[in-house]
Amino acid sequence: MTTQSNHSLIPSKFFSQLCGLIAAGLGVVAIAGWLTGWRILSGIRADYIPMAPNTALSFIVLGISLCALIMDRKWGLTLSRIGAAVIFVLALIRFTEFSVNINLNVDRWIFQAPSEKLGLIPVGRMALPTALNFLFASVALFLASSLKKRWSVDALTRVLAGLTTFIGLAFCLGYIYGAPLLYGGTTIPMALNTAISFFVLGLGLVINNLSHDIAERKRAAEALRKAHDELEVRVAERTAELAKANEALRAEIIERKQKETELRKVNRDLKVLSECNQAMLHASDEQNLLNEICRIVVETGGYRLAWVGFAEDDESKTVRPVAQSGYEEGYLANLKITWADTETGRGPTGTAIRTGNPSIAQNIQTDPNFAPWRAEAVKRGYASSIALPLIAEGKTLGALNIYEVEVDAFNMDEVNLLKELAADLAYGITSIKMRSDRMKAVEALRESEKRYRSLVESVTDYIYTVHVENGKAVDTYHGPGCVAVTGYTTEEYRADPYLWYRMVYEEDREAVIEQANRVLSGEFVQPLEHRIVHKAGEIRWVRNAPVPRHDEQGRVVAYDGLITDITGQKKLEEQLRQAQKMEAIGQLAGGVAHDFNNILTAIIGYSNLLIRKRQDDSIVKEYAGEIISSSNRTAALIRDLLTFSRKHTINPQPADLNELIKMVEKILARIIGEHIELKVNPADKNLIVKMDADQIEQVLLNLAVNARDAMPEGGKLTIDVSHVELGSGFIDAHNYGMPGQYALITFTDTGAGMNKDIQSRIFEPFFTTKEVGKGTGLGLSMVYGAIKQHNGYITVYSEPGYGTIFKIYLPLSEEGVLGEKKKPEIAAPKGNMETILVAEDDPDTRRTIKAVLEEYNYKVIEAVDGSDAISKFMERKGEIRLLILDTIMPRVNGKQAYEGIKKIDPNIKAIFISGYTADMIKAKDLLETEIELLAKPIAPDKLLSKIRKMIDEGDLTK
Repeated sequence: MTTQSNHSLIPSKFFSQLCGLIAAGLGVVAIAGWLTGWRILSGIRADYIPMAPNTALSFIVLGISLCALIMDRKWGLTLSRIGAAVIFVLALIRFTEFSVNINLNVDRWIFQAPSEKLGLIPVGRMALPTALNFLFASVALFLASSLKKRWSVDALTRVLAGLTTFIGLAFCLGYIYGAPLLYGGTTIPMALNTAISFFVLGLGLVINNLSHDIAERKRAAEALRKAHDELEVRVAERTAELAKANEALRAEIIERKQKETELRKVNRDLKVLSECNQAMLHASDEQNLLNEICRIVVETGGYRLAWVGFAEDDESKTVRPVAQSGYEEGYLANLKITWADTETGRGPTGTAIRTGNPSIAQNIQTDPNFAPWRAEAVKRGYASSIALPLIAEGKTLGALNIYEVEVDAFNMDEVNLLKELAADLAYGITSIKMRSDRMKAVEALRESEKRYRSLVESVTDYIYTVHVENGKAVDTYHGPGCVAVTGYTTEEYRADPYLWYRMVYEEDREAVIEQANRVLSGEFVQPLEHRIVHKAGEIRWVRNAPVPRHDEQGRVVAYDGLITDITGQKKLEEQLRQAQKMEAIGQLAGGVAHDFNNILTAIIGYSNLLIRKRQDDSIVKEYAGEIISSSNRTAALIRDLLTFSRKHTINPQPADLNELIKMVEKILARIIGEHIELKVNPADKNLIVKMDADQIEQVLLNLAVNARDAMPEGGKLTIDVSHVELGSGFIDAHNYGMPGQYALITFTDTGAGMNKDIQSRIFEPFFTTKEVGKGTGLGLSMVYGAIKQHNGYITVYSEPGYGTIFKIYLPLSEEGVLGEKKKPEIAAPKGNMETILVAEDDPDTRRTIKAVLEEYNYKVIEAVDGSDAISKFMERKGEIRLLILDTIMPRVNGKQAYEGIKKIDPNIKAIFISGYTADMIKAKDLLETEIELLAKPIAPDKLLSKIRKMIDEGDLTK
């Protein structure tokens, strides 16, 4: 690594060490809090979960280990690996306690933590997510200290360090946004200082890994450049040698022609050699050369067979026949020769390749090394053979093999001439390869020049030059490309010396002046990204990269700079950040659905039982009904969250968008009120879109409510439906979209409008500009999620005081129109004391289902998980009529339990329930496609109806 690259890594190493020290420091503070009894030191706030003692000690060890790793000393690497291993074992033991529900009291091995509780949470014990994250962090640290760096190790280190950082950040956000049910408070036992420590420690690991990766890339780039330079030198030398060799070969041919009369009586081998040399001189490619050499050997030399085999570098050291001529009749197809020192490699061909010397079998019938091929050779009349190695540049390429019908056919003179032939052939092969490589190199150079020319012609950046005298800028020249970037011409800059300064965005001028002053002082500075005001009035981002020029005395006489327009890049970066933020929030929304649905199942179930038990008490019925109504609204809120996260199951069907708009028009008119004028302009043709009609209807309703609230004094709402085609031009201009045919819904209101800051956050869940109590902030986030689930796009444009325009792009379909909707199911009657096995790991949900079923005259057997369900079924298999199985349970899930029970009773029926999202169920392959899943929260009437039909009529899902 160069000195410059080493210096460039110093800030990242310092930052990584700082992260390790911060994590260790937080651990020390927490330990001090436990020792002194000051809760504010161990938990930041008295009502927050404190950092467990083992957790604090683990952060101290990992933080110190990270600092030792960064020192790049042998003892530091050893210390970091030991520290990582110790924490991995500690976290693994704690994780095992959670997994198998065995208390090993690991939290009291090192530090006697108190047995107090904060609410329902035991204080002083390492939490499950904490133990899991320690596993990630310790493995990442151990891999980072590996002496043998590989890309796979670096990649795994980044992934584990990234997971550590993400989990810590996620829990921190839970505290910041006040979500105690998610990341702290009195429910999930992870301390805020624990989350902060994980974030800092993981960030240090990530930065340390990236710094090493950058250094390796620089070393690889330097090695590649050096290899490229050496290759150019070698190509030039080889080209010169080839030219000399060709010249020598031409001279030799001329000389041989002069002696043609003297050579007329030369034996057949000399004729073969001469003709082969001629063939090599005129050969256009390798295969033609090899075929021609074999033909000349047979036809001119009168031999029985000639073939060429190349030596492969595979594990078996195979000899691959590539050319042949003469009487062969399938001999080569079954040859199976190698050049290894084995039975099939000790024949003439394998020996010649392995030793680099000619190998002769003067009598095939008696030569012991020819035994594997003797029968086939004799059958074809071969009596003797010779194999001549083809050696080029010290490497054996293969062998030229010649067979004769006479025994002892090869004398020393003949062997010497054939050796010369083999040497010439090897040289000819090498020459052709070099010629081919040179042609490829020339073609590659031509392509490179073409790409470079295209690149230069497409560049819209420009260069400027500042002349300096006595340390001050006296003149500036802006290149012709300045018009494309700034809108101003070279002449305009020359006429107004201060135009460049006024062009800089006001808030960025100080940074630009500072950069210029540093360059004037002779300093080499890094490129500066700042904004400019284009001549047309728009704000653009540019990268300004100046380089000073010095005279012989080292004084700055000028500096040149390159201005690069990076506006498009900045827009893409902003879109990426927004997309990542939306995706993170979507993941959070999907994650809470399971717990909420379990809770709502219990609330709705017990409320229905309360109404049934106290039918004569009007107050109880009224209050219970309100509970059910509120629970249903909560369930709808969860569905909105899942729609935003794109994890809510939709049922898309081909439908005419115009018809849907017409059906919704009357509803929209009632929602927005008479003080707002509604105008709907359908498309002039049917636009068939594959969509979930209920979701698209909800999208339109949410946008209408949003428009109504933006026009409290009245206004106009216009809905236009049209057909558009998104091409490459549109996609390049807007930086989103896939080419194709789309239906466009344009939603325009004349309301108050929005500024840019509000527009950038409008689709975020829980973001609202309305007063407290007047909105959940989920309306537009649900709209965003629904459109994304339909593979569509939604954009918003607004200006304060000028209203808002939403544009929705939905891909067109050719599949027809929507079919009829299914009729709602009728509630089921009471049971007849049938026995039902209920397997549910959530106790509240299990008790609720049991109470509902017993109230409706069923017998219930409870199981806490899939394994328990199989055991209970085996005990009472003769009386159980139906299974109700939670899809995801610890140890044995619902599908596995059902498959195990079906082996006992193939005719048993089952209902599956789950509070998880549909995509998680499908991703884990937890259900067969023909099984219907009842999603939580489950209404008692729906569950009872399904039970009654499955018992009486068979499984209706098939």
